[in-house]
This record gives sequence, C-alpha cells and structure tokens, in this order.
Amino acid sequence: MEAEIRSQPHPVYDFGEFRLDASRRLLFAKGANDALPVTPKIIAALLLLIEHEGELLTKDQLMAGLWPGRIVEENSLTQLISVLRHVLGEEPGENRYVATVPGFGYRFIADVSRHSDSPEPPVSSQEITATADARPRVAVVALTGALGAVLLTYGWYAQWRPVDEAPAPPPPAIELPSRTVAVLPFENLSADDGNEYIAFGVAESVLHRLAKIPNLTVIARTSSFVFRDRATDARDIGRALNARYLLEGSLQHANERVRVIAQLIDATTGGHVWSLRFDRTLADIFSVEDEIAQGVAQALQVSLEQPEHPYARFGIDAYLSYLQGQTLLATHRSDDAERAIEHFRRAIEIAPNFGAGHAALADAMWQVLLKVQTAGMGELHRARTAREQQLLEAGVREVQPVLERALELDDRLAEAYILRADLKNVMDDPVGAEADYRKGLSLRPNYSKGHLHLSILLYGLVGREEETLAELERAILLDPLMPRAYYVKGHYEVFTVAEEGGTAIEGERYIRQALARAPDYHPALLLLGRIRWYQGRFAEAAMLAERALAVDPRVQWTRRVLAEIYLDVGELDASRSVLLEAPATVPPIYWLATCLYEQRPEQAAELLRADPARDGFIDADTPAYVLRDAAKASGHPEHGLTELLKRGPDPYGLYRGPEPYALMTVAHLNFVLGDRAESERNARRLLEPDYDPYGFNRRILAVPKAAALTLLGDHDAAIDLLEDHGRFGFGWRWWYTFDRDPVFDALRADPRFQALAAEAHAHAEAERERLRIMRERGQVPTRLADGTPGPQGC
Repeated sequence: MEAEIRSQPHPVYDFGEFRLDASRRLLFAKGANDALPVTPKIIAALLLLIEHEGELLTKDQLMAGLWPGRIVEENSLTQLISVLRHVLGEEPGENRYVATVPGFGYRFIADVSRHSDSPEPPVSSQEITATADARPRVAVVALTGALGAVLLTYGWYAQWRPVDEAPAPPPPAIELPSRTVAVLPFENLSADDGNEYIAFGVAESVLHRLAKIPNLTVIARTSSFVFRDRATDARDIGRALNARYLLEGSLQHANERVRVIAQLIDATTGGHVWSLRFDRTLADIFSVEDEIAQGVAQALQVSLEQPEHPYARFGIDAYLSYLQGQTLLATHRSDDAERAIEHFRRAIEIAPNFGAGHAALADAMWQVLLKVQTAGMGELHRARTAREQQLLEAGVREVQPVLERALELDDRLAEAYILRADLKNVMDDPVGAEADYRKGLSLRPNYSKGHLHLSILLYGLVGREEETLAELERAILLDPLMPRAYYVKGHYEVFTVAEEGGTAIEGERYIRQALARAPDYHPALLLLGRIRWYQGRFAEAAMLAERALAVDPRVQWTRRVLAEIYLDVGELDASRSVLLEAPATVPPIYWLATCLYEQRPEQAAELLRADPARDGFIDADTPAYVLRDAAKASGHPEHGLTELLKRGPDPYGLYRGPEPYALMTVAHLNFVLGDRAESERNARRLLEPDYDPYGFNRRILAVPKAAALTLLGDHDAAIDLLEDHGRFGFGWRWWYTFDRDPVFDALRADPRFQALAAEAHAHAEAERERLRIMRERGQVPTRLADGTPGPQGC
C-alpha cells in the first residue's frame, strides 16, 4: 500500500493546524515555510490515515500498508501512532486527529480539505537533509535511490574502517547508569525486505553475546526493539530504557555481499563513541557480529566471555534458518510461532549438533502449546483446570526430549535452563525449577525473562516475598518497556497489599503502567476490569473485559469474568451471549453463576457434580451457594451438608485454612439442621483475628463474616460490616447477597438492611445506564442472546 501511495500524484491536505504536501511528502504547520522534522514513516502513516478519512483502518491493514511484506510486531505500530500523535500536538487522551478503536485499529477524525497540486520534481538530497530530524537520531538515515545503488556497487572491503562522517556536536549531558547498554534494531536497507531477518539477527546476536557479561547491564530486546522505525532522540531513548549506551546500525545485502554499519552512542549527550563499517560476504556475518560485540565490550571496559561466535561452526545456512525462526518467534503471534518451528527444524537438519537450534525449537513448540492448545490458562496464578493440566503435561512430554538434546549438545545454553525450569514448574517441581532458573541466570545474568519467571515461582512460596520483589525489579530494570513485568507487579500488589479504601492502589498504578506500554495487553485489561468489578464500577469493568476479549477471543477465562460482570448489572441476555459465542470451548461449569442467577440451583448442582476435577475452576463462593441452595430446594439440607463436607474445607487446594464461603455455608446448614453448637463453632472460626485463608486481609471477607455474625445473632454488627462493604462499592454477586442468600433472611425486616438492598439495586441501575451510554459511544458492543439454552438447560 505504501508503494502505491508513493507512485501516485497527490494533492495537498489541510487539516487542523497542519498542511501535508503529499507529492513531496512534507508536513508543515500552517503559515510556516519550513517543513516539520518528521520521518518518512510518520508521513506514510499520516497519509494512509488521511486518504481513508473517517474509515476504520485495522491494525493489520496499517501494518500491511506501512511495512509491506515484512514481519513487524504490533507494538511497532502502537509506537508509530504514539509518535504521530506527539508530532500533531495531541496530549494523552486527546483525539483531535487520530481516534483509537480499542482492539481494532485507528481512524482519522479531523476535517480534511483537499487542494489540487501538480506534482513537483523529487526533492534533492539537500532538501532531504534539511527536512530530516535535526536532533541526534539513533536510526541510520535510510539510503534510497541512486545513493543506495552507488553504495551497493562501490568497492567491498575485507576489513572494517571508521565511518568518515563527523558526529554532530554533543548536546547537554544527562545522568544515566554506567555500563548499561541497549542494542536497538538494525535497519534493513536492502532492496529486498525479505532480508530484514538478517538485520534483526545481527542485532539480536550482538545483544545475546553482551547479555552474558556479568558486570554489564544489557536491556532486553523486548524493550530496545520498540524503537524500530522511530526518529527518536538518543537521549530520549536512553531515558526511556535507563541505558547509558545505545548500539544501532543498518544492513544492506545484495549478491551475497553485505554492508553493515554500527554505531555506539553515548545517550547522556547523543554523541558517537565510535562508528564501524563492514563490507563482507554473507558468510562473514559471524565475524562482523564478533567485532561489533568486541567493540562494545572494549568501549565499556568489559570482557567477552567467548570472543568467537558460538554458532559459526554450524555454517551460514543453518544460522540463517535459525535467524528466520527467531524473527518469527519474536512477534509473539501463534501462527508465526508455528512457522518458526519449521525454520528451526530446517536449521537442525542442516546442522544436527546445533544446540541453540534445538533449544529454540523447544521454545517455539512450548509457545504454540501455550498460545493455541491451552488458550485461556494464562491468567497469572489462576488454578489450572484438569484439562489444561493434562494438555500442559502432554506438552512437557513432547518438548522435553528436544530440550534435553539441546543441553546435551551445549550445557551452557541459559535459555534452555530457563525453559526447563518452566516445564518443571508446570510439573509441580518448585525445587528443581528454582535450581534451573538460577543456573540459567548464572550463565546469562541479563536474561529478563529468567528473572521474571523466577519471581513468579518465588511468589507462590511462603516467606520468599523479598526475593520475589528483588527478581521482579531486576526484570523491570532489564526490560523497562515490557508490559508483562508491570502486570505481574500489579497482580502482586492487587492481591497482597493491605487495602486502602477497599482497593490496592499501588497495584492499579502498575497495571496502568503495563497498559501505557501496550494498550492492548489483554491480561492487564482483564485485571483492571476485575478491580473495577470488585469496586462495583460494573460498566467500566464490562468495557475493559470486552476489550480484553476482543484482543484475544480464545481466552475463555475472560468470558467467565465478563459473563458474571453482566449479571451484576442485571443483563442476563448479555451474560448468556458471551458464553454462547464459543460453546465448543467454554467449559460448561462457566454457566454456574448464570444458573444460580436464573434460580435453577438443582441444574447448577449438576454442572458442579459433572466437574469433579475442577475442569472449569471458578471462584469458591458460587459452588458453596449452589450446593446449599440445591439441597434446600430438594427439601434435604442434610444432603447439601454432606456434599460440602465431602468436598473438604479447601475444595480447590488454594487457601491457607478453610475456604470462607465453604465454611460459612456449612455453618448455615448446621444451623438449619439444628446443630447450633457446630454452627457456632464454624461461625466463630470465620471471626477469629488470625483467620486469613487468602494470605492477606481483604474486604472480600466482609460477606462471610457478616453471615457468621448473623448466625451468632449479632445483627447490628453484621449490618455494620455490610454497610462498610457498601462504602467500598457493591461488589460482585450483590444480587445474591441482598436478594437470595438465605443466611440473611433474619435481617430482611431490618430497615438498615432494606436500605442497603435498595442502594445496591439503585447502584446496579445506575451502572446499567452508564453501560447504555457506553454502547451508544461504541465503547461496548450490544449483546443479545438468541434463546439457545446452555448446559443443563441453563
């Protein structure tokens, strides 16, 4: 699409405070004679949006138009649009020119006037220089047209030499940590975009070599490669990555010759430390990578552990297949991971002893398993269902032989130890997993993924809180733009930090940081939606959960949360619609709350009994309610007590002591059956100061504690607790607490309880009206069920 735009004569576009001369591809502020310093990629993005004014351009359409035939991470588009907004003077949250349609794409919304303008001759190289970004820029200036042809046919040299151009005068210095380096993506200047994987591979290989140096901090590719196709000041990049030095470069490939230019930049000033140029054959790419890594190490006064390229002995063909696979794997897309497998298989067919190739193949196989076969299991620290655990264990058996072969061939592959630790964690071997994480990190201290995964492992171990946070902070230091690390930290804070006004404020702050780095990062969208749900902000919760579902509709856990959010605003049809959209993949147990809402406890109990291995794990309160209500509806409350006791005090094996809702319903059935002593014993257990089954003190315990007080006859204290809970916001399943829960029958004549119930209903109605307005604005889809029954007729 971009090529088509460039080949056609274009008019001049006026919009807002700007004028775009499309024929010369120059952007002006109205009334100004000098063009603004923006890159061709920004102009291309702006032109593409303007020419489709008012139309929704999907992310795929934009990426195909801006990077035709190239493999580009979605984050590159997000960053490009962010830079465009900055150029146009939009403040965060503004939509004067470009509107974001969450989960889908972008729309140009400003009024545009078009003027005919005959095409002018192409701008000269002097004009290009004059209109290029005047600030020190990290991306190498693209070589185009005749200049590119000259460079490709000019003499090829067998050795590197310093680039002749003198660096720009250094700007004022800023403070950044010493011996910290970020390797930015090398620009592909080849005529064939298909050579991008070679440029990617050079940068990736140098980064990998430097990351093994213990006394050097190397920023992870996830963060440093964000600055692809961006005209960003070196000092700004240094601040964003907290990196003192930046390595950037470019690569041209034609007729088995490659030209590589590499530059080391001091981000405190934006000035060059050194510049190298290599003119070699493609087969010499190993020595090029060696010399670049050695040059960085010498400049930073550190030593490379392995001076010679570790993959050179496997040959250029195997290495190129390996690079193609790594480029695909880096997109984090399921289909690309599947394609990467074929490239890694090709690499080890060529070189059977290529240990890193085997390790990369194992990694790709595992990624496919996580993304495709068990989509929906990724919710952090959520209990795995029996089906998911079976798939994971089968995946471990498939991946393990490939991984073990990699370590047999090369026992110093850090990424192989980290992956093996992940597999051991799945198989419930925390001791073995920790040993492998630490082994991998001893070999590659700068491996942010290893630090993050070790942090997640330690989080589940009692008494390891300080180590958990230390590993997480190290992961964030090494990968400051990676959203997952901030999401993980937000998850820790939300579910472990002492509450303030009923919410973990710090946790939400980190989740917002994750979304600032990746607005479509669906785990963070869903977690923020859950926080809003717990706060009683149901409309906003639905909007966030719908956005998460739109990003990845295969994650069925999102459907379970969203379906219950809709129940809390009284939208049964919308709840049913969410579950009916994917009937083949939604576990039947996810209909449990819907059955309960429709007052079909006996059908709900059948769903629960058909899920003995918690194949569709859900929150613990609903099953307790279902078994009690089904037993009461059948006229045999003793059956409900028997079934609850058979399930055990902690039916899901997740808590530190008896689960509160199970304990509360047992106490209530004891009361109904006349066993007042046992009822009082269980109720008082809920009220003990040290009773903390979740491992933290949360208002989530307000409802079962209020039920315990009601059973003990302290009605005023029970209502006090519910009132305090209501100040936080009427949380999930309020309709059961105030309208259905038989424990609170003793309170229903109390005016204070009646006021609370009325307030809960009014709150739900207000949230339903907010949801209606959001639908009118296109922020939330309209959902209607078609009457198809769910499992057990629910």
